[in-house]
Amino acid sequence: EIEAAWEYHHKITGAAGNNSPGLRFDGTPWKVTTPATAQLIINELLPNPVGTDRPAEFIEIVNIGTAKADLVGWTISDVSSKRHTFGGTILWPGQAIVVYGKTPPAGINNAIASSTGYLSLNNSGETITLKNAGGEVKDTVTYSKSKEGISLNREKDGKAGTILVNHNTISQHPMSPGQKTDLSQW
Repeated sequence: EIEAAWEYHHKITGAAGNNSPGLRFDGTPWKVTTPATAQLIINELLPNPVGTDRPAEFIEIVNIGTAKADLVGWTISDVSSKRHTFGGTILWPGQAIVVYGKTPPAGINNAIASSTGYLSLNNSGETITLKNAGGEVKDTVTYSKSKEGISLNREKDGKAGTILVNHNTISQHPMSPGQKTDLSQW
């Protein structure tokens, strides 16, 4: 058991004055620590690839939070059905994962194929929703049109709440699956 003796504020070595309401005894603010949390967003998607749509369509998910996310049971859906359910995937802070309609193209290490075998994104627009394993909506994006061969990306790459814009309006590249818009790594 620890006993603490009370002491007059001004007698404490290093004290700032006679009192310090709302501050530490030396006048510095108390540090409030925020618990680490994962925050996943739908950052980029390609609903209208050049040529046959289904295999090359993709949705990029980025963890912009401060904690890892265990994606087991998380889903990606549109208004009509689930398009993907994640298995044993951990997404660390600052990491991205790309879900493709079919087998991901070579060279993209952080990519997987859709568990349903397709994404079937509408070229003319729709709403895509990311839910956690408990069914809670974690992010939703809506687009009204898409250009062939150009992905839609958050206006501010990796920033929640920003609108989707054509990728080539914020980058010299038509798309950047699994990478930032400047093609650097997440």
